[in-house]
Amino acid sequence: GSCADISADTSLGETWSKPALGRISYSGQPTWVAFFGSGYNNLGSQHKNVGRSVYMVDAYEGPALDGAPLAQWNLKEEATSVREHVTPVSNDDNDGCTPASTQIDIDNTLPGGPALVDVDKVPDGFVDRLYIGDLEGRLWKLAMDTPSGPNTNVDQWKHCVMFDAGDHDADGVRNWAPIITKPAVAVIEDETPNIYFGTGADDRAPDD
Repeated sequence: GSCADISADTSLGETWSKPALGRISYSGQPTWVAFFGSGYNNLGSQHKNVGRSVYMVDAYEGPALDGAPLAQWNLKEEATSVREHVTPVSNDDNDGCTPASTQIDIDNTLPGGPALVDVDKVPDGFVDRLYIGDLEGRLWKLAMDTPSGPNTNVDQWKHCVMFDAGDHDADGVRNWAPIITKPAVAVIEDETPNIYFGTGADDRAPDD
């Protein structure tokens, strides 16, 4: 069907996530797919599940007529983050700026693009890992392989947090350290990927 025939996905937000194309083994068949994050929650606070999903769609066929992707992974929300730097209350210290809240009330989402990598020493052309960051400062990993090659069962692919910049000291207090850009990946030796990414949101930055 045409694009107009496809139903809207209820958890898709305002996605700024540039799709990443890669080849996987889907039910035993080599398949080109596009991965992307669901973006900012632009539907309001009553839609708490919007923006926290990673989608995979067929790069040639697109989603099914009901709007369903080939696969979808939903990431959990975390407790409200606190600001790293709070604007001083005194006008003598804050250059006339309005005092800031001490908490971040934006919903956790996936605004950045995913990074894909084939980690095999002799590349086989199939994607083995996906990495993507969220607004809570968590770097997520999706593993798509087995020790003997691609995992053809998408339901067995596992996702987890491999690094948490929002609670790097594990004190239970979440700091505002959003990841809004695509990670960079380099496989230097022994099929071990090295992940490079930055966090943003310096609350002292000027707003005018």
